Order: sequence, then structure tokens, then C-alpha cells
Amino acid sequence: MNSLAEMSQKYYGITPSCIIREGVLADEIIKAIGEDGNFNMIILGKAPQEAAKKDIIKQLTAELAG
Repeated sequence: MNSLAEMSQKYYGITPSCIIREGVLADEIIKAIGEDGNFNMIILGKAPQEAAKKDIIKQLTAELAG
């Protein structure tokens, strides 16, 4: 992640914040947004065996709508 962050800075002048969390994906995204709502983009990584279990977009929109 650090090398990608350095490339972003070098080529685009963007200094990203890298946040690593563990837990239920949608819950952790909601918590992160609640702690610092200044997000322009969120890039997620997820283990392949877990990727098909839940549709994260549906889960997040349901959580945010509630």
C-alpha cells in the first residue's frame, strides 16, 4: 500500500490516507466514514473466498438508508 501511495503522490500529487481495519466490511466502512467523513474514494480489498458471500453495495446502501 505504501508503494502505491507513493506513486499516487509522485504522479498525481495526491497523498492518500491508508487505513487498515478488520471486521465486518460494511460495519468498518460505516465506522471509518463516521470517524472522518472526508472521503473522495474508498478502495477495498477482500479475500476471494469472502467476495461472493455478500453484495457490499446492497449492504452499505441498506445500512446508510436506515
